[in-house]
Amino acid sequence: MATNRKTLVIVSFVLLMTLPVITGYSVKTVEMQSASIKTSVMSNPKVYYDVRILLKSNVFEVTEINGFHSSDSGIGYDDSITLFGSHISLFGIFAIWNTSEIKELNLHGGWINTKLEIFGYNGWMSGQDKLNSLKMLGHCNQIKITTYRN
Repeated sequence: MATNRKTLVIVSFVLLMTLPVITGYSVKTVEMQSASIKTSVMSNPKVYYDVRILLKSNVFEVTEINGFHSSDSGIGYDDSITLFGSHISLFGIFAIWNTSEIKELNLHGGWINTKLEIFGYNGWMSGQDKLNSLKMLGHCNQIKITTYRN
C-alpha cells in the first residue's frame, strides 16, 4: 500500500511539473517548435533572456554554482549555475519558454556534450548529487546553451 501511495505521489509530481509547459500549446504547436529548433542548430551558442526553465534530468551535472538554495525546501537564488551534459538519458524533460513561445523542448532531459550557463536563476532546485536527477523549476535572466559535439 505504501508503494502505491509513493507511485501516486511521484506521478502527480511529474504531471504538476510538466503541466505549465504543456498548457496552452497544442501538439501541432509543439511539433512546429521542435522543427524550428532543429533547423536553428547552427547558432552556437544559443542565448535566451528572461525565460522560465523546467528541468528534470540525469543528463546534466552541476559543475559550478554561485548562490544558495534552502536544503529543506529547495527554493533559492543563484547568480550563476553551470551544468554540463555528460550522460545519456531515456527519460526527462528540459524546457525553456517565455510568455509567447517555447524556446527549447527536449523530452530526454537535455543533450550530451552540452554546457548550460544559467544566470540570475530564481526558483526551486533539488537533486544536485550524482544519485538523484537534477530538478529545476524557476525563472532566469539569461541562459546560454553551448553544444560542443553532436
